[in-house]
Amino acid sequence: MQITKYLTGPLQVNTYVVYDENNKKGFIVDPGGYDERITDEINTKDIKLEYIVLTHGHADHIGGVEQFKTDFPDAK
Repeated sequence: MQITKYLTGPLQVNTYVVYDENNKKGFIVDPGGYDERITDEINTKDIKLEYIVLTHGHADHIGGVEQFKTDFPDAK
């Protein structure tokens, strides 16, 4: 399991990219804002993004969902 932490959004919330290095399946946790570095990591490492996980619905934890859904339309 690989985990990368990013600080995203105006409040710099902890956002994580998590994936299994064997099957390349992964997910994003709490995208507080859109950060192109996350999309770049997922594409560069050929991660199959399956989910965008939200720990709760506060705006500082969900601000990037819409753009990441555009980048990864199959993510649930």
